[in-house]
Amino acid sequence: MEQKKMMAYAMVGLMLMGMLLSSTYSRADGPIYDKDSMQQLLKNESSSTPPLLLAQPSNNWSKLLTDPDEGGINVKNAYFQFDSDNLYFRMTSYNPWSSTIDVYGLIWVDSDCNSNTGQVINDIGADYWIILYGWGGYHSVYSWTSGGWDWSNPVSVSYLNASDGQSMETGVSWWDIGGFSNKQVVFGMIDTSTWYWDYAPNSGHVSIGVDDLSVESKDISFSAPIRASSDITVTAEIHNNNIYSDQKDVQVRFYMDRTSHIYHTVTIDSIPANGSAIITVPWHVPSYEGIHTVKVVVDPYNLINETDESNNMAETDVTVLSASQTTTTSAGSTSVMGDSTTLGLFGITMLLLVVFAVLIVTRRLRNR
Repeated sequence: MEQKKMMAYAMVGLMLMGMLLSSTYSRADGPIYDKDSMQQLLKNESSSTPPLLLAQPSNNWSKLLTDPDEGGINVKNAYFQFDSDNLYFRMTSYNPWSSTIDVYGLIWVDSDCNSNTGQVINDIGADYWIILYGWGGYHSVYSWTSGGWDWSNPVSVSYLNASDGQSMETGVSWWDIGGFSNKQVVFGMIDTSTWYWDYAPNSGHVSIGVDDLSVESKDISFSAPIRASSDITVTAEIHNNNIYSDQKDVQVRFYMDRTSHIYHTVTIDSIPANGSAIITVPWHVPSYEGIHTVKVVVDPYNLINETDESNNMAETDVTVLSASQTTTTSAGSTSVMGDSTTLGLFGITMLLLVVFAVLIVTRRLRNR
């Protein structure tokens, strides 16, 4: 049975190569490949290893793009998700395909986010090329070398599901595409009945971020006491939630009274993987008393592509006191103690009432 299946795939490969040699093909955009390159691609694909479906994604896909309908079999939506072992992709088409030879799914991955290395696809330098058959057949990951694509050493994907004729899902090990790091990606589909190529996006790329930086209110602390016009320090702990890679050149900005006043900007050289960095900045406390808000923002210009941008900001309120008061601070809270040598208005009033009551009692006793 397995031998018959392999013979069938070999026949499909020969048919496609025959079509390729006798036909011309068009594409929506992107670089043009010559027939020899495509013939070599099909030759390798027809003899590659069947999928090892040891990994499987969840149903929590994140959409990367929606491409316009350009007719025929072409990319509609593209999604991704990842875990600690694999990066998963999903592509859907506007129109279904009917057989194995009708469509290829293509995914180009720029692993180092450097357009000067790898093959130029749109505006990326692709270091890896994932090629899929449209019905869940054979598939491979190819790597770019100084001499071009290494057709002789394909790597199998870790997951493939393309059984419904209108979508493809695949997973690849992080270590087969350059490691656990941010990626830039271009998707594509080939309709082999017309040799029409569709790229998604038509120009540019989509980015996948695995980095995540965070800060919370409890990570902000102050040197006490906080008195008007005094000089204190503010300390913040910044977390790198990427469990594999250090994060370099992280900018952190401190604001007083939310965003109305920037009073300090710091660049952290490196935060270790799954670790944190503590930074301390000076703060000249305002001359007026009352409640003030100190806010800390990590990566204020969004220079780092992250999985979660919502945890990059934290703030806490502090009470600025007069010189006759002291304060004890903790992360996110402030407690105030009055000067023990000063009587408040309430205390004076109570003392006067007691004295008045004693005088009345004394007079009544004398009149008896």
